[in-house]
Parts: sequence; C-alpha cells; structure tokens
Amino acid sequence: MRPNIRTILLRTLVVFVIVGIIGYAIFRLLPLFRGPNIVLLEPDNGTVTEPIVTVSGNSARTQNLLINGQTQDLEQNGDFITTLAIPVGYTIIELYATDRFGKKDSLVRHIYNPPPTSTQGLDLPTQENQTFTELPTSSTSTITQ
Repeated sequence: MRPNIRTILLRTLVVFVIVGIIGYAIFRLLPLFRGPNIVLLEPDNGTVTEPIVTVSGNSARTQNLLINGQTQDLEQNGDFITTLAIPVGYTIIELYATDRFGKKDSLVRHIYNPPPTSTQGLDLPTQENQTFTELPTSSTSTITQ
C-alpha cells in the first residue's frame, strides 16, 4: 500500500513542527548554559584625571555582581552604575558576576591616578603674601636675688 500525498504532507508538517519546537527551546535555553556576561562601558584601562571614577556597564544573566568586593544593584535589564574613589597611584577595579547556576564571569580594569603636579588651590606662602617678623637680636636680662 502506497501512502497518499495527504499522509506525506501531514507527516512532513508534524516533523517540521517538532523540529521547530526543539530548535526554539534550544535557542531560548542556550543563554542559560553560557552563564553571566559583563560588559564594562567605563572606565577603560589607563590614566584618570579625577579622583572619582564612574563605573558603568551591563551584566547579562547575572544574579549577583560584585565591584571590588561590594555588592552592586542591577537594573531589570542588567545595567549598573556606581562611583568609586580612586586614590593616587595604581588601582585595580575587579568585577565578579555569578548567575543562578553558579557560573561566573570576571573583568579587571587597571587605573592609574597620577599625583597632582601643581599647587593650584593650595594656600602655600609666597613672598607676596608672607609676612616676616623680626626676632630680637639679643636680650640682656639681669636676675637679681
């Protein structure tokens, strides 16, 4: 008995629907297998000119984000923004993300904040604003008993 065209089309349609459902399920589950992903928009590696730096970016598929060991709140879409005080010298900014399955991602930025080179804003004495007082050259005192 030979299958008719209607049976062949029906079987083909069922196979395509099943393959489509499985493909869609894999497509939706694939990000769960990849784990978290940190994208840092700022700062870049390098030298900064200000002692306060804004750290911002996005961390997809993340349950917990730490910036230099401090928990960071995430927006619904994974965006984050915070500010950090950068001391003079070399500083490392470390980001660690963990998803709900325990998978991890990390990112490191190396920042250099040079020491100030000018005295602008400091009230250092100059010859114009410095006042000198003369000290007595010698004093003679007599002690009597």
